[in-house]
Amino acid sequence: MTSSEARARLSELAALRITVFKEFPYIYDGSLDYEVKYLGRYLDSKTAMIFVAETEKAELVGMSTCQHMNDEMEEVKKPFITAGISTDSIFYFGESLLQPQFRGQGIGKKFFELRENYARSFPKIETTTFCAVDRPSTHPQRPSDYQPLDLFWNSRGYLKKENLKCYLQWQDMNESVETVKSLSFWVKQWPV
Repeated sequence: MTSSEARARLSELAALRITVFKEFPYIYDGSLDYEVKYLGRYLDSKTAMIFVAETEKAELVGMSTCQHMNDEMEEVKKPFITAGISTDSIFYFGESLLQPQFRGQGIGKKFFELRENYARSFPKIETTTFCAVDRPSTHPQRPSDYQPLDLFWNSRGYLKKENLKCYLQWQDMNESVETVKSLSFWVKQWPV
């Protein structure tokens, strides 16, 4: 999506984030106002891109975002800076969301391919990365049939870096206030 296309469908994109992030492991109790504001930062970034998946009737069923790490929130950049890793050569992948009935059809792989190709179009990019929330296997809201995406991410060349974590806060579906969550980074190094 171009910025103008995304701006015209910002509420729809925000609603998709709320719907998909309600699921475990995020169990996020989001608001449309916050989501519109959050997504608006991609429209103001010169390096951001939003990829979408739609039905033949132009119904939005998935989205995936990315931008240069230097344009990301301080909370996301901080673990790399603290570890002495320059963010100049890193491209950050934000959310990758897909309605449940459209999963397992290759769209998630396509989202990674599109973001990686876009990231590699920038000079000096050596690393692509994203973070995912840490939830224990004993979490009371974890569905019995839940399958973490670790194997999928490994198959795309991403490795979990336990030493790189960021901390964000949001309100879970079962909470009355926001609480801090840890998110671990998954990193893929590209040949220079």
